[in-house]
Amino acid sequence: MEMDADLKFRKPLSGEKLTEIAHWIWQDHSDFYSLFCNQEAKAVSCIEALLKDANSDLAPPLLAVAEGQPIGVMCYFPLAELASRSLASLRLLMNKADDISMAIQKGRAFSGRVPPILGGGLYLARIAIADHAQNKGVGFALLQELEERALSAGFQRVCMHVRKNNKKAIRFYSKHAYNLCSSSDMLYVTFEKHLGN
Repeated sequence: MEMDADLKFRKPLSGEKLTEIAHWIWQDHSDFYSLFCNQEAKAVSCIEALLKDANSDLAPPLLAVAEGQPIGVMCYFPLAELASRSLASLRLLMNKADDISMAIQKGRAFSGRVPPILGGGLYLARIAIADHAQNKGVGFALLQELEERALSAGFQRVCMHVRKNNKKAIRFYSKHAYNLCSSSDMLYVTFEKHLGN
């Protein structure tokens, strides 16, 4: 079943609650956020705070909307901002962590298992779809929108990290001409796509 033809893209509205959207991100990335908060409700609250923090790696999110309701989310930014946005996010997460010393220890171990991405382009930090909108083309529509926005901003490359055991995501990105460009000896692998000519 394909998505509705009336799919639109927009930034969150002023004052819009993002709890449900934060929950979608938690569902896909609980391995990371649980390093800081073990309870789902607290982690979702932290993710919602990141979605609203202009300096974080989740802001500003781009929502896929059908019939006036968000059904998907994508977070992206220029790759050159990866370090500063990741640091801003880590600061917020550390401030809300269940156990700061444990979070620091787990965070360091986690970061050592994520390969660096060099060069320029847009970085796709998160993409998540509501359960009822899964397998309807929403993820593909968001990816197409990202590529169009990248080209219009003068970027010729889109890249991202993907957990190496996330076979569904790896199939999805491979299907849409994203190439694996790192070894799989780490927890995450990198994918990239060169756009335009």
